[in-house]
Amino acid sequence: MIGVELVKLARRPRSWVSILLLCALPTLVAVFVAVTHLAPPPGQGPALLSAVLSSGALFPAAALAIVLPVFLPVAVAVVAGDSIAGEAGSGTLRYLLARPVGRTRLLVAKLVALVVYTLAAVALVTGTAYLTGIAFRGAAGRGHAQRPDHL
Repeated sequence: MIGVELVKLARRPRSWVSILLLCALPTLVAVFVAVTHLAPPPGQGPALLSAVLSSGALFPAAALAIVLPVFLPVAVAVVAGDSIAGEAGSGTLRYLLARPVGRTRLLVAKLVALVVYTLAAVALVTGTAYLTGIAFRGAAGRGHAQRPDHL
């Protein structure tokens, strides 16, 4: 039952569009900061912003700070609502509830699929943000002298 729900979730375009938008938001912020130069110089301003501006490898922390409070709960709510409303809209909910599968088992399967979606969204946002941070700021950051290997 859980496998069926995971396949249904993976086949819904709404799931992929929401993950794409979640991954695009931190990338858009990074492009905006790089293009406009509105951010304070590294070492000034809030501690998280200063750390992110000095090393692109820390950009996932900023991306999660952007996505987790508002955008991820909205995306999860949309996907969760679609998992039940999509069944009702397509007319398959009646058949699901008429089968010998209990409601509890059905809802637990949908919950597990939603938890997998949430973890995948967080992992993809983190990975995308890491690659974006490295692309825009580099792993060691700009303005830092590289330590020679012989020291």
